[in-house]
Amino acid sequence: IEANEVDVSTGGVDLVGPGAMIPGKMRQAGKPIQGVNVGEACENEQDKAKYADKNAYLSWKAKQWIKSGGKLLRNNRWYQLLNIKYTTDEKGRMKMMPKADMAKLGIESPDAWDALKLTFSLPQIFYQKSLAEERFEQRMKKNKRKSNKPFRMVGY
Repeated sequence: IEANEVDVSTGGVDLVGPGAMIPGKMRQAGKPIQGVNVGEACENEQDKAKYADKNAYLSWKAKQWIKSGGKLLRNNRWYQLLNIKYTTDEKGRMKMMPKADMAKLGIESPDAWDALKLTFSLPQIFYQKSLAEERFEQRMKKNKRKSNKPFRMVGY
């Protein structure tokens, strides 16, 4: 963290899997970082109605940031984004493909994507809706569609 000059207040760490112990160890080191369980339901009712869990919610936020002009440094790890798949659940909410299903299809865990989407886990006061997101929400209201498909769906 020091070597890379990472500001731990600018993102989160997944509380499931390899990152589960990191928030506690960071707090002990005097560098608190936000722990996020991406499998949990979203916090507000409006988001609960649109996204199956925080994984889908944060993925949507990250995608909208990219579409609205967010810049990523060149790195081959971003090709992981081509393998991100989603569907809708029985309630019409966006749901990301589980990593177990990705593994069955020979798709590597999208660790770089996971790290990027966790940067959008900060409290809402730090997040400003993009123009693309506002337009999308207006179209959804106008069309009264129940599901949205922001990611390329290939065979899922």
